[in-house]
Amino acid sequence: MNQDGFFDLIVGAPGDDNNGSASGSARVYSLVPQGVFHVGTGTPGCAGPQLLGTNGDPFVGNAAFEIVGNHAPSSSLGLLLAADALNPVGWDPFGLGATFYIDFFSMSFLYGWDYPSDAHGSSALVVPIPNDANIVGLAVVFQSLSVWSTPCGLGPFGISTSMAAVAFLQP
Repeated sequence: MNQDGFFDLIVGAPGDDNNGSASGSARVYSLVPQGVFHVGTGTPGCAGPQLLGTNGDPFVGNAAFEIVGNHAPSSSLGLLLAADALNPVGWDPFGLGATFYIDFFSMSFLYGWDYPSDAHGSSALVVPIPNDANIVGLAVVFQSLSVWSTPCGLGPFGISTSMAAVAFLQP
């Protein structure tokens, strides 16, 4: 509905009279968890734009917090990055032919994990959030990177990147 690539919920109220006799109304709700927002589109791969999301709210102490993605090369090993600095317009600071939303030159931390995909190109990785009140309010930028073995118009290294998923850590 809002064209962000994620599911939305539409709830109707037949007979709601706010706009005249028996006009009805509808409300649209995003199913993106509270405290998470998305930036950019990344560099689409051979299967289209790679979406990146979460399985729930990013609250301190959430040991089951998971980063989920799609449209990666099937049955391949990707890379999931996390940092504390966002470049909202996207850039290619290393000349790889791929768009990054992590500001590699102003971050104070960078983490990387293996991010394998299944036969359908979907990925999921549990990234537990520590139970530490000192990190409440921290914005963590997540982005995935994939390398494609088949040519499909990607840059010189066959790299695609996801949109950025930014998680604001909540109490």
